[in-house]
Amino acid sequence: MSETPARYCGNCGNELDPEDQFCQNCGRPVHRTASVPTPEADVPVPPPPQQEARTQPLEQTEAQPRGPWSTGRLVLGCLGVFFVVFVVGACLAALAGNGGGTEGEKNKKSGGGKDSAPKPALVVSSPSGSPTVTKDSIEVKGKVTPANSKVTVNGEGVIPDDDGSFSTPFHLNVGENYIQITAVKGSEQADASRTVTRKLSEKEIAAQGAAEEKAKKGEPQVQKNEEQPQAEQKPIPKPEPRPKPEYRVRPQSGACRDVDTFTGSGETRTDTPFFTIVGPHWRVVYESVNTAPPPVEGMLGFFIRNERGDLLDPNGVAVEGDNSGIKNVISDPGQYYIQIITAEVDWTIRVEDCGNTTT
Repeated sequence: MSETPARYCGNCGNELDPEDQFCQNCGRPVHRTASVPTPEADVPVPPPPQQEARTQPLEQTEAQPRGPWSTGRLVLGCLGVFFVVFVVGACLAALAGNGGGTEGEKNKKSGGGKDSAPKPALVVSSPSGSPTVTKDSIEVKGKVTPANSKVTVNGEGVIPDDDGSFSTPFHLNVGENYIQITAVKGSEQADASRTVTRKLSEKEIAAQGAAEEKAKKGEPQVQKNEEQPQAEQKPIPKPEPRPKPEYRVRPQSGACRDVDTFTGSGETRTDTPFFTIVGPHWRVVYESVNTAPPPVEGMLGFFIRNERGDLLDPNGVAVEGDNSGIKNVISDPGQYYIQIITAEVDWTIRVEDCGNTTT
């Protein structure tokens, strides 16, 4: 009786029993193989057909891991497509919602919505109807609801009171006067109109008739208020020229000596030339003659300054009309000048040095 050759698993090399259909070590299906022990090695030698049979499962085994990866990618792709569809749908819904709001805003502004501003109610109480008056003005009165509406009368704005009532004067010309009253609230507007006819009063008719009668007779129409100013205007007499008098204030005989004399008339603003004073005592003799028409009086004023321009007396001298006098001065020897300011007078100023004279 021949001995059954030993079999080994072609996958893990585990020894197999004759009746085994699966490897007890790795669980792989067992094909009947022949293993021939040799002195070189104890390696199973499967026959060629069985070798091809084992090769096909090995290729399938290598291809098996690709199946789960393809399925996972398919699942991820489906999830990605679903997410993109969801995002796009949400964006379209948001745009549709904004469009609806914009349409609502448009409806609201155009008055199609419930929140649109109501049309203002305008009631005009005066004038009523189409009256005829003789006054040159009339009071336009009324009431508007809501009270914050914008009211205009012939384009002129009128501010309503808190209760919506308004009143404004309106000037009337002779003849028909058209009055347009408008109330505006938002995009809504209410209008009212009145026609007022103005006629001349009895006094105006009488005055107009009298003027026409005078025009027919050729009488000049001169208003009294224009004649009165002409009657009151009188020519202003020119003052008679007065001779220039000699000095009414004369120096004491032998007390002082003349240094220089300056004269002028009218409006003057000038400085005299320098003059030399030995001093220390000297004086300025002045006189003015008024040339202005009465009751106006002219003016003479002057200041004494040294050669550096310093004032000897900050107050100076100032007189009006016909006047004369003496200004006594005490100063060191040196050069001086006089600053003169006059208006509508004839004037004379004389400088006398009294420091080196003997009586």
